[in-house]
Amino acid sequence: MKRKADMFAELGDEIRAFQTAVDAFDEAAAARLELNRTDLRCLDILGAAGRLTAGQIADRMRMSTGAVTTMLDRLEQRELARRTRDDRDRRRVHVELTREAQERIAAVYDDLIRGDAIRRASTYTIDELRLIIRFLRDSRATYERALDELTQRPNAGRKPS
Repeated sequence: MKRKADMFAELGDEIRAFQTAVDAFDEAAAARLELNRTDLRCLDILGAAGRLTAGQIADRMRMSTGAVTTMLDRLEQRELARRTRDDRDRRRVHVELTREAQERIAAVYDDLIRGDAIRRASTYTIDELRLIIRFLRDSRATYERALDELTQRPNAGRKPS
């Protein structure tokens, strides 16, 4: 029987391997879609949210509003995102995916991931799925806290002079 410390080590190895696989897949997906990784990440955020303001995108991506404007100009020029004025407040502009973006993203992710992921996930019990979801939420919260700390401490991770 494995000790808990051995299980933690194995878990860490699997998380690292999972992150590497996701990163490599996203890199290949971005190349297939002829996008850079930042633009792909923006499309993913928009796909999950439905529509956001440029400021909300900047916050979620931890980018300046100027950089987001440039990125949105690129995505709009490629007809992957569109800006629309808010019906109630004409000063407010929302950004959303175009139908073409949705179709192109689905062609890459649905065919290559979702079918296999659903097939594999269907083998788990409801309780196992609850545990996996809890683990992923907890892990995301840990990474978000660590990201906040890392970005708020400019010298974190650097060798002392």
